[in-house]
Amino acid sequence: MEQQFVQQARQAYTSRGLPFDDQQACEAVGAMRARMAALTGNVAALQMLANPATAQALQGAMPTAPAAPGMTTGAVQAPVPQAPSLTETALAAQIAALPHSDQGVTFQRFRDGFAVNGQRYVDPAGTIVAYGFDARSASYTDVVATSPTSFTIKTSRALAGATPITIATAVSNGAFWNVTTATGQQLSGQHVIPISVGFVVVRGNVGFRYVPGQGITNIAPPAGYRIARFQNGDIGATGYLLLERDPASEPPPNSLGGLFSDVKSIGATLGMTKAPADYALMRIDDAHLVPIDIPMDGKEVMVMRDCKRRNAVVNICRQANSYDSLYEPDGSKNPGHYFWRINWFESDGHPIMITEEDGVATLAMTDLASGRRIVLFHRAMGISDYSVQQEANGQVDVDAQWMFTHHALHDVAAMLDQAPAGSGSSPASVSTVAPASAPARLSVAAPGSAPASAPARNSSVPSGGHA
Repeated sequence: MEQQFVQQARQAYTSRGLPFDDQQACEAVGAMRARMAALTGNVAALQMLANPATAQALQGAMPTAPAAPGMTTGAVQAPVPQAPSLTETALAAQIAALPHSDQGVTFQRFRDGFAVNGQRYVDPAGTIVAYGFDARSASYTDVVATSPTSFTIKTSRALAGATPITIATAVSNGAFWNVTTATGQQLSGQHVIPISVGFVVVRGNVGFRYVPGQGITNIAPPAGYRIARFQNGDIGATGYLLLERDPASEPPPNSLGGLFSDVKSIGATLGMTKAPADYALMRIDDAHLVPIDIPMDGKEVMVMRDCKRRNAVVNICRQANSYDSLYEPDGSKNPGHYFWRINWFESDGHPIMITEEDGVATLAMTDLASGRRIVLFHRAMGISDYSVQQEANGQVDVDAQWMFTHHALHDVAAMLDQAPAGSGSSPASVSTVAPASAPARLSVAAPGSAPASAPARNSSVPSGGHA
């Protein structure tokens, strides 16, 4: 393989009238070896290429090219031909060789990274700017910033002895991403969303899912929808992806339709009216939709600028700017953002969604496969706070708080097998909805205290967005 590589390099040099001596050949082979080691992480392959017998045979097979008239050997800095790409089969084999565990782990999400079983995880190569993970398999994929414009995408398992495997590299100017997988495939788009194994690249209203060993799958949302930038669910295990209504399909803000939309959004926030289905979970394999009736307006926060103090409690500001953010300007979570309000998991054999409904009055669970829905908690005066956590064994626990008291339900997915399909009292009343034709109001908020454990979710960059 090295002889063929050197022969190709010599031909490239000769066609340009440039010299290619033994020293240049050795340097080119060394660069090729380093690149292959960085891409594959395969120690056995590296040892084979470093075999002295191979190097000796390579040097003996290379005649010295005569120098071009008027040129010296070291005067030219020509690009070295790139090594062959890693195959999908080989990359999948590396990931399959990572340590396994039947116990799983617990992930905890932070603004600037995540923790595994309570211990913070950091990458010495750079800052983790985005990540996705699965508690049951301990698999995770993260995006690491190695420079202001360069990124490495790695997959591993959060277990002892597991070394992260580079599955792609990326270059971004902040507005657009160019991604190259370790197998040589090219993707480009505005956002990169890591999932437990692989990632999704979003471009306009379409997307491309890359899974090592399986390649690229196109994702085409139905008309009027686009892929939501923030995903707080287990895409890999459930096969569901969150969609957001395309603003281009909405009435202009100054039109009568826009005014009517604003009124409905306010009513939905207060739990008095049904908002349009601004969000939906889509099953990637067959584009099956589960509408989620929460308004888009809650995702934005407002920042006041050019303010002057009028008195001890009042400031007069000349500008007010709003933007999409998971966090408030003071660093606290933006509870109205859809990222905190929509969670989905694979638990006890069920793809489930945990949501908040009727403003802040109801917490509900929906079986995405059957459409069955269970009211977990309901309080007319509102639920003050709550958390949703998936344990290492895959069970999902929900803890609701009001009147300074915690009300916990463990392994909520088990209720789908225990409770009859029918109406009942709260908590844990059961009903059946048709996911594709009779949308229910579905949403979820996040705890306001310490960051809640959130396995099998796709998290955000420190500024409040995905890569």
